[in-house]
Amino acid sequence: MTGVVEDSGEREMALDHENSYIVQAPAGSGKTELLTLRYMSLLARCGEPEEVLAITFTRKAASEMRDRIIKSLQAAKDHRSKYSITLLMSDSEENPIKDSLKRQNFRIANSVLDADAEKGWNLDRHPGRLRIQTIDSFNIYLANQLPIASRVGGDLSVTTDVTPLFQSAITATLSLLEDESDDGASVRALFSHLDNDISRIEPLLLSLLNKRDQWLDSLSALLSNPIDAQNTLKNYIDELAVETLESLADCLAPYAATLIQLNNYTSEHWLAKNGPGPIALTSMPTASSEDLEHWTQLTRLLLTGSGSWRARITVTEGFPNPKNVPKELTETATKAIQEIKSLISEIAESPQGELIRYSLQTLTGLPSAASINNQWPLLSALLKTLRRLNQELILEFTRRSVIDHTQAGGAAVAALADYDGPTELALALDSKLSHILIDEFQDTSERQIELIKRLISGWTPGDGRTLFVVGDAMQSCYNFRNANVGIYLNVRANGIDDHPVLPLDLTMNFRSQAPLVRKINQIFSQAFPEHENISQGAVRYSNSVAGREASAIAPLSATWISYPESERLPEAKSLEAKKIAERVKQLKAGDPSASIAILARTRNQFKHIVAEFRAEGIDWLATDIDRLSTLTIISDLIALLRALINPADKIAWLAILRAPWCGLDSADLFYVVSSDKNASIWKNLQTLSSSLTESQNDEYTLSKEGLARVTAISSTLDVLLQARMHCSVRELMECAWQLLGGDALIANNVEERSVAYFFTQCDQHENCYGIDDVEAFAETIEQSFIPSEINESESQESGTVHLMTIHKSKGLQYDHVIIPQLNGKSRSNDKDLVILHNRLNRRGVARLFIAALPDPGNETGGNKQPDDTLYEFVKGEHKQKDLYEETRLIYIAMTRAKHSVSLYATLPENTDKEGNAKALAPANNCLLARIWEPLLGLNDFSPAQIAIGAPTKNTPVESADYFPAITPIKRFRTVCRVSEDQMRIITEQLAPTLAEEKANEDTQDKERQLSKLLGTLSH
Repeated sequence: MTGVVEDSGEREMALDHENSYIVQAPAGSGKTELLTLRYMSLLARCGEPEEVLAITFTRKAASEMRDRIIKSLQAAKDHRSKYSITLLMSDSEENPIKDSLKRQNFRIANSVLDADAEKGWNLDRHPGRLRIQTIDSFNIYLANQLPIASRVGGDLSVTTDVTPLFQSAITATLSLLEDESDDGASVRALFSHLDNDISRIEPLLLSLLNKRDQWLDSLSALLSNPIDAQNTLKNYIDELAVETLESLADCLAPYAATLIQLNNYTSEHWLAKNGPGPIALTSMPTASSEDLEHWTQLTRLLLTGSGSWRARITVTEGFPNPKNVPKELTETATKAIQEIKSLISEIAESPQGELIRYSLQTLTGLPSAASINNQWPLLSALLKTLRRLNQELILEFTRRSVIDHTQAGGAAVAALADYDGPTELALALDSKLSHILIDEFQDTSERQIELIKRLISGWTPGDGRTLFVVGDAMQSCYNFRNANVGIYLNVRANGIDDHPVLPLDLTMNFRSQAPLVRKINQIFSQAFPEHENISQGAVRYSNSVAGREASAIAPLSATWISYPESERLPEAKSLEAKKIAERVKQLKAGDPSASIAILARTRNQFKHIVAEFRAEGIDWLATDIDRLSTLTIISDLIALLRALINPADKIAWLAILRAPWCGLDSADLFYVVSSDKNASIWKNLQTLSSSLTESQNDEYTLSKEGLARVTAISSTLDVLLQARMHCSVRELMECAWQLLGGDALIANNVEERSVAYFFTQCDQHENCYGIDDVEAFAETIEQSFIPSEINESESQESGTVHLMTIHKSKGLQYDHVIIPQLNGKSRSNDKDLVILHNRLNRRGVARLFIAALPDPGNETGGNKQPDDTLYEFVKGEHKQKDLYEETRLIYIAMTRAKHSVSLYATLPENTDKEGNAKALAPANNCLLARIWEPLLGLNDFSPAQIAIGAPTKNTPVESADYFPAITPIKRFRTVCRVSEDQMRIITEQLAPTLAEEKANEDTQDKERQLSKLLGTLSH
């Protein structure tokens, strides 16, 4: 530690219990500790602990905050038992608490202990009185207080497995296609618009359901009065135009005279063949949409069609070539070209340059109010379809007695206010809540800020109640979860409604060594936008001050792997993985206890790294990387479950006969299926196994080996099928696993944990000796991640190599961070059926822009149709937001490191027209592009560049083989037969269930039958 805390004043103000604050807390600034101190400080002044509410966005954050508070109180209690309060509260050298921050922690915790003793809280025995919970759990709490708000009912259960419910709602909605109702007509309009292509319609509706909190609240208003809704949307467009023009008028005022002069020059020299020319101006255009045409001509003067500053000035822009004009006009033409180039350069390099460029570019794509009229018939039909879709989803929730987090969030907001004002629940909370603290505020959504507004709607300045929100706009990275960093920026600028919220800025970074902090400052002060934009989520960078001394390790390194053609990209990725493995070994050799994190943007980017680590014997811990569907052993278990629950499932039976516990080859499989085509596979197995002789069919023959395997597995499966109604699904599957020799198939700890997870899920999904929806259960299993070997509390232990996505790493820290495949291209935005853009105007009021997907027929033409402009504008806004978020994402990754960051990328080799090698450069749509120019500008930074070189050998391309070699079978060498010990195990497992049913004569008979079967099998 450097010993100097430069933002100590801000940290002291954050503990002021009289005012509300919004705290900008960059990476490594100790925001969790600040939240903990604030919470305890408020707790000491409250009448009851429940008056202080802390809201986090993850269970991990809530648990960490609660643990810190409990540990602080326990540490203070321990100190008080050993030393006098006077000594502990003093600043003398004899105070056993030497660190100043720990002394502050003790003093606040001591005041809580005093309040606890005085008011009889007994927090040590009742820590549950500390109200620290996630936003989701708080929503559920509110929804349960007023069940009618959820529109589902009481005793709510939350599910995250929503896809089957969404699919059911979509199917029910689309089934109205031939219905004569208004909703049926809307569905037909939707089909007609998308060329009756249901393969496009269903994914678009599924996408909209996943983000329905964006449109649900606006749906009723838009459909209640279509004419008013159209006019409202038109007014929003006009407001956007005016605000953009006002910004431009202010920024361009110093250049007005020169702009008017040059505009009029181009008006005089405009060529008629280039279309209508610019209109001469006597003054700058006003900030009115009526002058939009004049602003557009100024935009053409300064920017290219792609939105960049104009570098080439030609007669097309109204500036004749001095060589092509009469001699007496040569000097004037030359001077005009020099003046426009000088003006563009001066504006671009000014502090407001980027803001001016952005505002001018916005004007070129600004949608016209007429686009609303063109799109409204379709928009109206689509909105009605969405309304019906939501109604069908609520019915699905009701049938299954569940809701998802989006429904819970809406219910929570509804529970606090209705058309008549605050509800009784809101009034009750208003009397109980005195202070609210919110973590990770930069990732707040529109619905969440509405919830906060309703919680504090009854507060008045000076009444002693406070709001304290903490976040880091530079770490906002959840656009795909509807987070809106513009809300954070707006609260800092304008507060929340009439409630003032004072901004505080922390600057210390206690995590990273000083040289690394300097590198990060140099890179991201250039990579982040110069000006904030609430609507687009543009966040300015805030420099950090290092609170940790320099270490001997170089803070930043980079390795670029170049490859000559795209066909050799896999080789480049393999070489990149080798270099990463070498880097890990190097770091481990320097400090075996060092923690190392490999952070990638997507899970797919770990493919080559995992293969290389396995080859090199490097142990690693993966967090939510591989899904269970990648494991064959899980696929075999799912097939076994399907076959036991439904003996008529042909595909499942083929899978278990091919699985290692049976391992029939293709010929034997074909014989089993075709021996009696009218019977089920299970019936055929019983027939074949009872014959006890090798088949003598003239055309096909069941091999001797096949007959032995069929006989063995048939006997085992017969017992299991007889027993399936007498035991739980888990017991049935565990017994099947043991009898079929499943444990012998487990190759490593990953498979062992995954099999155990499968059995646990069988328990959780069981309903009356069965599973209601086997297909949904199978999909749940396949989409689940392979369970981690250690829990989250152990996940940052020293000496571990971690593999995780950048999003998953948020809030964590490691000694060293490695970021691979920075060249990985961003996914192009899917074309949603309806795009919604909640734009915050200058006053921080949300304005909803809505646009429908253009007619697919319009997309093939070179020119956009009139009704495309609104859609293209909103899509452009989303794209820009994504680019800003990409910059924040790489910032998050690099700031996880304490000592070093290593960057890796595979880049194509570039050549000019003459074939000469050009400098390496990334594509525009990747993370590396966001920091490429700042990296090149670092003085003491030199990336390693490695070319993959010539191929080591030429691999001939094989011709297509319509009859490829048979895939090798993985199976037991000998037939898997059930031993007496195994039979005893299954008997002990199944017998207790049967014993409970002795009172029923019918059941007793079934038990005798089961015992007989078990005896026959064991002999």
